[in-house]
Amino acid sequence: MKRLSTTLVFILVPSVLGAADLNLTPRGVSGLIDMPDAFMLPDAESALSIARDKHLSTLNFTFQALPRLQTSLSFATYDDIGAGVSSENTSLNLKYALTDEGRVLPAISVGINGLFGNDRDAAEYIVASKTLAQTVEASVGLGWGRYGGTADVSAPFGQRPAFDTAKRASFDHLFKGDAGVFAGLLWHTPVDGLSLAAEYSSDTFANEALMPDSRFNFGARYEVSEGLTLGAYQRGGDTVGVTLTLSGNPNRPRVAQPVGAPPVFVGARSGAAQTWGSAASPDFDRLAGLLSEQGIQLQKAKLDGDVAAVRVVSWSNAAVPKVIGRTARVLAATSPQSVNVFDISLTLNDLPTKTFTIRRNDIHQLVDQPRGGSQVLANTGITGASDRAQTWDWQQQQQPGFYWSVAPRIQLDVTSDNEFDPVAVLNAFVKYTVSPSLSFVGVLDYLLAGDKNQDPAPALPTARSDNSSYDRSSVQLTQLAAVYQRKLSDTVYSRFSFGLLERGYGGASAEILWTPNASNFAFGLEVNEVKKRDYDDPFEFVDYTATTGHGSVYWDTGYKGVSAQLDVGKYLAGDWGGTVTLSRYHANGWDTSLSATLTEANKDEQLKLGLRVSIPLGWVAPTTTAQKSTLRLGGISGDAGARLNVSDRLYPKVRDAGDQRVYDSWGEFWK
Repeated sequence: MKRLSTTLVFILVPSVLGAADLNLTPRGVSGLIDMPDAFMLPDAESALSIARDKHLSTLNFTFQALPRLQTSLSFATYDDIGAGVSSENTSLNLKYALTDEGRVLPAISVGINGLFGNDRDAAEYIVASKTLAQTVEASVGLGWGRYGGTADVSAPFGQRPAFDTAKRASFDHLFKGDAGVFAGLLWHTPVDGLSLAAEYSSDTFANEALMPDSRFNFGARYEVSEGLTLGAYQRGGDTVGVTLTLSGNPNRPRVAQPVGAPPVFVGARSGAAQTWGSAASPDFDRLAGLLSEQGIQLQKAKLDGDVAAVRVVSWSNAAVPKVIGRTARVLAATSPQSVNVFDISLTLNDLPTKTFTIRRNDIHQLVDQPRGGSQVLANTGITGASDRAQTWDWQQQQQPGFYWSVAPRIQLDVTSDNEFDPVAVLNAFVKYTVSPSLSFVGVLDYLLAGDKNQDPAPALPTARSDNSSYDRSSVQLTQLAAVYQRKLSDTVYSRFSFGLLERGYGGASAEILWTPNASNFAFGLEVNEVKKRDYDDPFEFVDYTATTGHGSVYWDTGYKGVSAQLDVGKYLAGDWGGTVTLSRYHANGWDTSLSATLTEANKDEQLKLGLRVSIPLGWVAPTTTAQKSTLRLGGISGDAGARLNVSDRLYPKVRDAGDQRVYDSWGEFWK
């Protein structure tokens, strides 16, 4: 198993610091030492943790997905029989809070480790925890599977089936078999940041080299700085290990956000100044200047009777309602008195998205009122925007131009041999825009930290399992492609990409996306014809072609930023199957997603699990840029379920203007 390099850890620290001290088990579940407790983490808390001793090494990502639901993705390597013989396991762990802690009653949670499979890490438990004297947390629980090895209680719910690691989505073993009792104490000492733990464990480490001679475990954790916690533990009487945890929370930015220009003052309509001309002779250049002072660019404008129609774009990380609200303020304060209605259309990533029809009097009468924003929303019409809908009196002259950005990317991939392949990459993006529809995109990657060794090219190329054969020693040309995108109607988007689409493949990719008005759903279809790129020469190809395609359904649930995506189709290795992705999005741009892929190629193996976290640079630096840094864990390498990495897919470009996301962030309207 490849270990995380020290360099990678310290590159990651600046991106995710900013959370409270966490107590996580070696499998990423909040708890004591090995045993879980009943407490939840703060909502949306995210943590990357590493644990290592002579018998077990783990890499985990823990995410408090909802206030009552904690998740963790854990990659573990075990020393099975000693002498360097090891095996790996991947598990998805869930913990759900049944009750909160009260003045008298404890918190109670139920959990499942290793969801979907009855393997060596599979464990179920119910646990109660209570805070004593404000500094001591006591927990007691009953566990099954891995946590039931001590057999303190004989199979209260029936016998447990034998291990069956080949079976997918196995649930008949849950809470079956002998049960074990576990308990423990966690003491937050008077030393700031230091906590001590002791527990009575029910894990016997069956089928592993570790043979504990004691059920008592002891541990200590120390919060070195905000969001960085180091720990040590003693397990089973003679095994000593260490832990490292990096954590952050989208609700607690690392830095104060820049204030920027204040919103335009809006008073009574009778006092509005007609600063961009009259109805007879509108001065749209002047309007463009007024909007520019708010960080908003005017692209198109029209004055038609009592309706002022504009199309705008903002390059900041501001929520859609904030952009619409600031535009409405400028229009209300400066439009000719004859204007009664504002049609404000928004462009995202060079694509027209939605049109917001707002009554001018609502802005004058409800501005900054406690419930004024919700009343404006109730009276606002939201429809799809399209260039086919109208002609314009004024358009900004679009000149070809360059856009570029540089951001770090952290990847903790799992190879086809189930080894970690950690890398830190500096990603440089360049875009040359010919027109709003046509652009040329280039991406360069430089490996900052990670394994730069290049494996020999395989005799026969494969879909993804030959990733290590690609040259990493110098700057890599990851993408060089032409991208043509256009909105065909008020609800239908299209894209065609041609060229070097990603580091592994070049060819053509076509996509169409339908986003019905007043719907939380969107539907997409993508078809790709690609050829595998050479391992050394970025402009050459090897003898491996693939025709792939997927139908996709996107659903914004409307609950705390949670969305779901289902992709079904043919993957790069020719296997048919599907991928389910669950995501949680925050208004500041922080996005966490977990995916699970099952195809005919891995139906007898573990599900392909992957996690991706996108962190806006504005969370760690005083900037309003929309640029993000990414952390990716697993889900990339291997041939089963390998999908083309197209960076220009349509739904991520326009989802911020989706009806549900707009409703959820409408509180930004007056800001």
